[in-house]
Amino acid sequence: MHNPAKLLRRALLPVCLVCVASSARAVLIDFDSGYTNGATLAGIDDPDVPGTAAWTSSSSGAFVAVGNGAGLAASINGGPGAVVNRLDLSAAVGEGGIDFTKEVQFKADIKVVSLSGTGNALILALGDGGITNPTGNTWFTLTVGGAGSATAPLYLSTGNGAGVVGQTAINGTGANSEFADFAGGLGVYITVDIRFNPVTRSYTYVSINDTDYTAAFSGFTLPFTGSNTSAAYTLSLIKSSSQTAEVHIDNLLVGNTPVPEPASTAALLGLAGLASAVIARRRRRAVPVRLPSLVSIQA
Repeated sequence: MHNPAKLLRRALLPVCLVCVASSARAVLIDFDSGYTNGATLAGIDDPDVPGTAAWTSSSSGAFVAVGNGAGLAASINGGPGAVVNRLDLSAAVGEGGIDFTKEVQFKADIKVVSLSGTGNALILALGDGGITNPTGNTWFTLTVGGAGSATAPLYLSTGNGAGVVGQTAINGTGANSEFADFAGGLGVYITVDIRFNPVTRSYTYVSINDTDYTAAFSGFTLPFTGSNTSAAYTLSLIKSSSQTAEVHIDNLLVGNTPVPEPASTAALLGLAGLASAVIARRRRRAVPVRLPSLVSIQA
């Protein structure tokens, strides 16, 4: 007799293999492997990026790898002075890597501990490696802090097809778009999830801590103009020259959004059918068949 649980496990195995085979292509920079607590990022070759991909620095300061309890995170903690670190991801893009003809996802864990200047506490951008401010040629530019605000407002740069036209508050209104509001206070990590279509150059999903703010970016294009494509895949971490801040960044992910392939969908449907058949079979076996008893009739 076949065990229904074993039947389900046997059916699930090929489905899992198919799902693994169709997993999204991505780069995850968690600042753990290859990084040293207390050491600057500059010159470190990130092991998750194919080939030689070392962080560069175009400033006197630098982000530093620091312990965050569960591992390491990139951190900047200093007074006025620009800090710019970049990592070229172009070796991870293309055949067998991140496909920029499909939806691309960027995720990051960000923690603002303090800030007191008028510049940006943090600029996270993917695009032209020559940018020094949010008006660069980027797929996206996330700005944290600035304008003298101690509450660290969060903005995404938006475009009109020909470049940046402005910055849009994450929630679309500006009010309650400060880091402290999303995190419940300074010193707490938030998770930012930005997804975009590189072909139509539009934001497809924007969320903080899984709260959807995509509607705020309807009608806008990405800041990317299509020029300087050779430097279009540079990840930049920037602190403004006029800002005093402590900011931590961890688990930077850039990759294609996971989408089940047809084979996965068919396999899942097949598994559902098998499960239904097994359940129905067990129910049939569980219901006893009662036959009428034979009673002898005596004359």
